[in-house]
Amino acid sequence: MKNIIIAKRYSQAALQVLNPEKYHDILNQIHILKVAFRENPQIIKILVSSIVKRNDKIRILNNLIENFENNDFWQRSFSVLIKKNRSDLIEQFLSEFEELLDKAMDQKRITLIFAHEPDDETVLVVKNAIEEILQSKIVYDIRVDKSIIGGFVAMNKNKLIDASVLSNLCRFVKHTYVR
Repeated sequence: MKNIIIAKRYSQAALQVLNPEKYHDILNQIHILKVAFRENPQIIKILVSSIVKRNDKIRILNNLIENFENNDFWQRSFSVLIKKNRSDLIEQFLSEFEELLDKAMDQKRITLIFAHEPDDETVLVVKNAIEEILQSKIVYDIRVDKSIIGGFVAMNKNKLIDASVLSNLCRFVKHTYVR
């Protein structure tokens, strides 16, 4: 809990120095960084290691962001975290910062889970329906989970919309056998 509070403070400070015109680009870059960390967990292990020198940690992060349009912003943000011995907060910082930017842009982040890779038309129909339900613009990540059989699941931190075949089958079985 303490780390979440600290990460929120760092993300609030970062938001104060960021030009609102760059919000969209920064959100895209956050996504790229989160994917890089998720697909390469050894990067985080190196960054939190006490035996790796600060300058080496900064160099690793600079290599990740070297092609970002806003790499000066990222260099400053990451340098502060590293110099304050808070490299363990980098992933939490990214999540908290993403949440702040979404709120500033009046949008909600949703994970859409489908049983199979959806076509563009299906995604658009589901996206529009979710925006109608939530009364908000949404930004979505698509995942595939064959275990839901069909339909979709839409979720974020606070909401779950389960329109999957698996969920409907479970409700049917429960309703049928509970009587």
